[in-house]
Amino acid sequence: MGFAINSFPVILSESVKGGLMALIKCKECGETVSSKADTCPKCGAPFKLRVKGPSGCMMILLVLIGVVFTFYFMARMS
Repeated sequence: MGFAINSFPVILSESVKGGLMALIKCKECGETVSSKADTCPKCGAPFKLRVKGPSGCMMILLVLIGVVFTFYFMARMS
């Protein structure tokens, strides 16, 4: 199974622990590399820096805070 992210071909494979692990092909040498790698272990070509977004727990916390504030302000207005 595979697809492309940011023009990198991605292959999903089973890791040792049973979860899915994304593998990408190096644009320089074609070596299959983990999507978490900063550089290719074979040729040393750097991969683009990844901007990390908020974690799942942080998103849940932000949504809960938003819901609490919404109910608080709705109660004050009525």
